[in-house]
Amino acid sequence: MMRKVILLFSIVFLAGYVFAQKDKTWNMKLGLYASKIVFENLPSEYSVTVYDSLINPSNMGKIAERGSFDTRLNGSLMIYKEKVLKNWLSALVGVGYRQRGYRSQKGYVTSPTASPNGFIKKDIEVSLRYLSTDIALRFYLYKHWYLLTTGRFDLLVAKKSTQEHEYLANNIKNFDISPSIALGKEIAFKGYALLIEYEVNRSLHNISTLPPAIVNFSATTFRNFTYGFNVGIKF
Repeated sequence: MMRKVILLFSIVFLAGYVFAQKDKTWNMKLGLYASKIVFENLPSEYSVTVYDSLINPSNMGKIAERGSFDTRLNGSLMIYKEKVLKNWLSALVGVGYRQRGYRSQKGYVTSPTASPNGFIKKDIEVSLRYLSTDIALRFYLYKHWYLLTTGRFDLLVAKKSTQEHEYLANNIKNFDISPSIALGKEIAFKGYALLIEYEVNRSLHNISTLPPAIVNFSATTFRNFTYGFNVGIKF
């Protein structure tokens, strides 16, 4: 509890400091990226592509120790205020909207022979929508190239899931803390600076509330994982 209070105080203090400065600039960025959930100790009926319990009942009750679902294309819109601290360092505070989620497939065997007519494949999709707050430091490297390190705080505000994975989606926590790192470049354009970044982002902690799939075994864990591009403008 004390760590959360200290963390919250630090966020509020830094955000207040940046927004209170007069010599600051705005950044607006659009993101397009692939996202998925990385899991551990997931019940096999959710992790396998082909659900073959009719052919091999021994698969029921097993778990997938490590893996990930398929990627889903998502987007974000973020607005930042930036305070220049040194000629090589800036602090940024941003708020906005961010999508996450994943895709998967599930196969149903409708007959023991599993002929083409006895197999049904269904696409699965889970969409997670967050209000996002970023606290970032931008380190300028060489000729307008920079490294952006970010602490990200996401509040889950909406989710949508295919029926087969509703149980998993309903057991995702409402709050996610994650670090991200991006390599970017500023490009001068008519008095403004265009921003192009490649970013990688992964949850710091488990975001699942699922209980252990097997008695006396570790609980299921989920972590958001995204990678992709941001484009924006600095003004």
